[in-house]
Amino acid sequence: MTNWISIRSVLDKISQILPEYNEMDAIENCAEAMEMIGVQAQYQLATTLLKVDKYTAKLPTGLVQINQLAYKLNGTINDSDINEINLYMGLNNETSMKDSNMVKNYKIDILNSKYYKFQWQPLRLIKNSFSGASHSENCINLTAKCKEEYSVLPNGCLKTSFKEGYVLLSYYTAPMDEHGDFLISDSEYYKQALRSYCLMRYWEMMFNMREEGARDRFILYKTEWGRMKSRAYSDVNAPGVDTLENVKDIMTTLIPRNKRYNGFFGNLNSAENLNFN
Repeated sequence: MTNWISIRSVLDKISQILPEYNEMDAIENCAEAMEMIGVQAQYQLATTLLKVDKYTAKLPTGLVQINQLAYKLNGTINDSDINEINLYMGLNNETSMKDSNMVKNYKIDILNSKYYKFQWQPLRLIKNSFSGASHSENCINLTAKCKEEYSVLPNGCLKTSFKEGYVLLSYYTAPMDEHGDFLISDSEYYKQALRSYCLMRYWEMMFNMREEGARDRFILYKTEWGRMKSRAYSDVNAPGVDTLENVKDIMTTLIPRNKRYNGFFGNLNSAENLNFN
């Protein structure tokens, strides 16, 4: 299980070293570093409702990859839909449901509901050079067969084959706290990796501006970023206790029992009965 902590824990460390470092630049650099580390465990699934207007819908801020995208079959949102969406997603603001972009929600129960199954249908992705990186490996839209289709544009928008309507989006995003700050894995290696990348980018900029001593600091933090990046990946991607228990159970079945010889290797054809966690 991943423990989360505010990105402020990294920003505060950076501000102690570089009080003049712009906070927005630091957050942007942290986002770049998170993408380079590339561990899916650092992201959470979220759902949101998007309004399509003039064949276009704006994707939510913080989207990393699309997990699933479906459109409303009749193209409208009525009171019954509002009740169902509120039930599964915990969103009860009717006004926000008619806006072009709702606030994201981490509850994804709606994807497994009967309401979703009968009222929504997955869209078919029009593949282009940009679409592969913006979708998860097992995204259903990659193979969906539907008359309605969509494409992802480099400007962060969806282009649909229908002029108006609603789409329900499930996507991976960096989690945020109640203050709107990113939450990151509470791993010392992970936090050090983000800090090193931010400082590396800062001193790279100062090196390009020909500041004295910037080159040595840039090389120092570039080396540290290279070491911490791999450690952060391993630390965040490490299997949990349940996964390790399953691995142990599988390995146990692959190793012959010590006393099989004394039993003339009998009962070798008996079926396995494994209880995985």
